[in-house]
Amino acid sequence: MENLNKWSNVWESRTNALTKMSHIDLLKVSGYDNHRSTLYPWSLECAQDYYWNLINLKDYESVYEVGCGCGAFLLPLYNDNQKVGGLDLSNNLISLAKINLPLGKWEHGEATSLDTAEKWDHLVSFGLFFYFPSIEYAEDVILKMLEKANHTVSIYELPNLDLKEECEQMRREDNANYDNDYKDLPHLYYSKQWFIQFALKHNLHLMIFDQLIPKYTNGKYRFCVVLRKNM
Repeated sequence: MENLNKWSNVWESRTNALTKMSHIDLLKVSGYDNHRSTLYPWSLECAQDYYWNLINLKDYESVYEVGCGCGAFLLPLYNDNQKVGGLDLSNNLISLAKINLPLGKWEHGEATSLDTAEKWDHLVSFGLFFYFPSIEYAEDVILKMLEKANHTVSIYELPNLDLKEECEQMRREDNANYDNDYKDLPHLYYSKQWFIQFALKHNLHLMIFDQLIPKYTNGKYRFCVVLRKNM
């Protein structure tokens, strides 16, 4: 859990101004703020059109995000009057979500503390799973997400283990002090094969696709999965 606490401290330090913000500023606070990781509202929403069509999201259905941060990922749905909510380890980011998406349900806590008693139609996570300390921890979180979801669990922004060396080299070229700066803040990489085995083990329908956000450099090293219980 030490790794999670260190990352949590990083996010707490980024959110000094607890105020109403534009969508792009919420994305920046969430860490999408340099030339390889910048996310623009238009490019994110372009990808989300695909995401929501893939899970057949209805306008009356609810969407809950694990690792929701300040609500930047769910803001377009919120603006369309969709029921949204989420859980995050950062107090400051949850405070921002409450300010900027006041009608959502925002909860502070660790991903493994997810309350599975209250059901939501779709569970999602965007840009969270690379902060986890181990694959075993990730599996625990996914199982809780599946228990909480009525329909689907979608996990976006998964670092691709097959592209780890290429991705790490890109990060070193971008930051000369990368190895020192991130010595105690590693990213966790995932194998697509692991998700195939996970789906088989738990009798789940699985969809895997590469990240498809336009003008997003990190996207070529990431993939996404959608899990659905077999009927």
